[in-house]
Amino acid sequence: MADCNTSVWLSAASYCDTSDYLTRQYKGPSAGFVPVVAIDESRYDTQGYVGYMTSQQKIYVVFRGSTSIEDWLQDLSELLCSAENYCAGCEIHCGFQETEQKAFPLVVDAVNKLHAMFPTYGIVITGHSLGAAIGTLVALDLIALKLGVPISLQNFGSPRNITNITNITNITNITNITTITTSTNVTISTTNNIIIITIIIIRNWK
Repeated sequence: MADCNTSVWLSAASYCDTSDYLTRQYKGPSAGFVPVVAIDESRYDTQGYVGYMTSQQKIYVVFRGSTSIEDWLQDLSELLCSAENYCAGCEIHCGFQETEQKAFPLVVDAVNKLHAMFPTYGIVITGHSLGAAIGTLVALDLIALKLGVPISLQNFGSPRNITNITNITNITNITNITTITTSTNVTISTTNNIIIITIIIIRNWK
């Protein structure tokens, strides 16, 4: 899957200097990626970027993982908040939720503009570690907008951020799920709305 390889490279590139997001030359499987918006939210120290690849007809939303004290405080917080908007009886890591809610307006504005330009392009959300946790929530919130295109979530080393999900089919707006386990470390879940790829361990991912 070409977009999986691209996601690895884009997730790695998110650890580069944020001032280079929009000007750097993307290489390897990410060659041809066109960055449009840089995400640099200071309150929760959230970084990433949004762009597109015409060769894949995909819009990419990329989040960086933990690199600062603010990030680690969000990671280590054990407080849980209600996640009823995602699934009945579920709870969510409060730090991840607050971080995502602060960044989401920037993301949805960029995605809406690109979606207007490329209405048939699918959307891929990706990130590593903290970036994967934020990306999970962004994917669910984008699904709720019903943009009418496939949405793919491709996470690398994601912490668990929504609890009490005994069956993924109880997540709001996601139906017709089949799950394929390709190895002990990779699980792919597919629906008519979303593809979730969770890679628990990646070696030499950069």
